[in-house]
Amino acid sequence: RQESASMVPVAALPVEAHHRVLELCAAPGSKTLQLLDCMHCRMDSPSAMTHNHAAMATPSGLLVANDTKPVRLKRLIDRSRRVPAAPLVVTRGDARRYPNLIWASTGTRVRFDR
Repeated sequence: RQESASMVPVAALPVEAHHRVLELCAAPGSKTLQLLDCMHCRMDSPSAMTHNHAAMATPSGLLVANDTKPVRLKRLIDRSRRVPAAPLVVTRGDARRYPNLIWASTGTRVRFDR
């Protein structure tokens, strides 16, 4: 069961398929799954795509989900495996000292949209 207050951030952010999103306190995964759903459902135009068609394509964005507790992260990973073609990276670390992420292909720092 999810508290309604934890649904507010996802509803407040207009996350789209091409966005790069950093979620620093992600476990146990309810917000993560909502964000992935938004990324899949808004692949081109929300009014033009059906949910079934969106599920077949992979969003071009990225969701980095972080938390500090391994047990809670395991639950997040188990839940996210049900999402086909998820653009998801799961990390474990202290959000107060989260490191910069670097694109392997270009060596530049990852910049997040949301």
